[in-house]
Amino acid sequence: MWTVDDPTAYSSLVVDQAAVEPTCTETGLTAGKTCGFCQTVLVAQETVDALGHDWDEVVTTAPTCTEEGELTKTCKRVTGTDETTGEAILCGVTETEAISSTGHTEVVDEAKAPTCTETGLTEGKHCSVCNEVLVAQEEVPMADHTEVTDEAKAPTCTATGLTEGKHCSVCDEVLVAQEEVPMVDHTEVTDEAKAPTCTETGLTEGKHCSACGKVTVAQEEVPMADHTEVIDEAKAPTCTATGLTEGKHCSVCDEVLVAQEEVPMAAHAEVIDEAKAPTCTATGLTEGKHCSVCGKVTVAQEEVPMAAHTEVIDEAKAPTCTETGLTEGKHCSACGEVLVAQEIVPVSEHSWNEGETTVEPTCLDKGEKLYTCTACGETKIEELDALTHDMIVDNEVPPTCTEPGSQSGAHCSRCDYTEGGGEIAALGHTKAIDEAKAPTCTATGLTEGSHCSVCNEVLVAQEEVPMAAHTEVIDEAKAPTCTATGLTEGKHCSACGKVTVAQEEVPMAAHTEVIDEAKAPTCTATGLTEGKHCSVCDEVLVAQEEVP
Repeated sequence: MWTVDDPTAYSSLVVDQAAVEPTCTETGLTAGKTCGFCQTVLVAQETVDALGHDWDEVVTTAPTCTEEGELTKTCKRVTGTDETTGEAILCGVTETEAISSTGHTEVVDEAKAPTCTETGLTEGKHCSVCNEVLVAQEEVPMADHTEVTDEAKAPTCTATGLTEGKHCSVCDEVLVAQEEVPMVDHTEVTDEAKAPTCTETGLTEGKHCSACGKVTVAQEEVPMADHTEVIDEAKAPTCTATGLTEGKHCSVCDEVLVAQEEVPMAAHAEVIDEAKAPTCTATGLTEGKHCSVCGKVTVAQEEVPMAAHTEVIDEAKAPTCTETGLTEGKHCSACGEVLVAQEIVPVSEHSWNEGETTVEPTCLDKGEKLYTCTACGETKIEELDALTHDMIVDNEVPPTCTEPGSQSGAHCSRCDYTEGGGEIAALGHTKAIDEAKAPTCTATGLTEGSHCSVCNEVLVAQEEVPMAAHTEVIDEAKAPTCTATGLTEGKHCSACGKVTVAQEEVPMAAHTEVIDEAKAPTCTATGLTEGKHCSVCDEVLVAQEEVP
């Protein structure tokens, strides 16, 4: 028999068994050891479960309403590394699975009513995805025409008329054609004569048709009349404007018959400009003088320095439970500047009121009472004890038009508990007429209606009648002057005042220029150069300058 004297010699006979990695479908092994001499297992290898596939799923064929789809699964688990490229080696096993068809998505094809020009359709159904018809629509025959009358039209002196006809109100097809009726004769009225004035000719009497406006007898022109002379009063001169002598013009057409001549200006009327006392924020002014007619300053006012502040006390404010208070301070009553700043005082405690019942106690249930702070409004709730029944005798209640009455009995004043009683049938309405109301140009009218005279319930509602048309009147035109614009003719409703044709502004007329004669200077008085002004509004167009 073979032996070994050195026990350490056995260590060189141990054989290592390498671990085997598991894959998607095959098991693996842990590392182990055996004796190379006697084959005794020193460390047993243990089985490692297969890992199973790690699928990456892709829909390769989408399902439809009637056909299945297909799902392809590929294992993406890494099984090793390529020794050449260093890239990961994947399992790569593939499997396919069927995806159930989706089935049709049914939608309704609405029915279409037939008309007198088109057939209709019955209700149908189809799939909103594949458009397959599930319930076919059937054709419905066309409907008959809806006949309406085309009213006859009376002829006038400018247009023919029409006989009565008929057509379909749906498709407009003519069922009975209207025929033309010949025109009638003119309706002659008199055009009144117009007397002539000094600015306009007159007209003789004429005639025209009141229906169409055609002239049957033309009006002839009558020559203009003589002027009507009136006096233009003289105007006294002022310190800023010259005066005028008496003149004459025609009162009808305003033509100047005797021109007014200019009268030289008067001296200034001097008044005192009162002195102004100074304040703590603004300076004052000394007394001055100016002309009360033209405003010219004759004695200029001078500035006076500002005054000192006027001190007043800012009262202290007591604190509340929600707001701080303030100490006493001071400021200027004239300019508002703070002289002594107010300081903040801390808030105080709550002050509860007598409380308000928010949930009333009933015969069976408890109630609640809400207390509120009178200063800040904060609240707290306290519970109230439940009440017992409080029975009250119910006298007989007579019925009304719509509500039944009740027999005598008793009920609790606080809840729905009752004893006795019984229903008495309602009486029905008593009809009264609500008169119709005629419409105006600002308000609609009402048709006749009715209501119950006992309970006022509306039995036949009054309907609104549209407003009437406006009653139009003329707003006369206004001629412009050199100081004011004019207005064109307009129109408005005499009933409600609404403007139907707005008046437009007419630009101002030009100035009527007159010469202000030059005045030669003397050894005692300066002279003036020639100037110009408007004789209508007195505006200075060329100012006169002083000559030494």
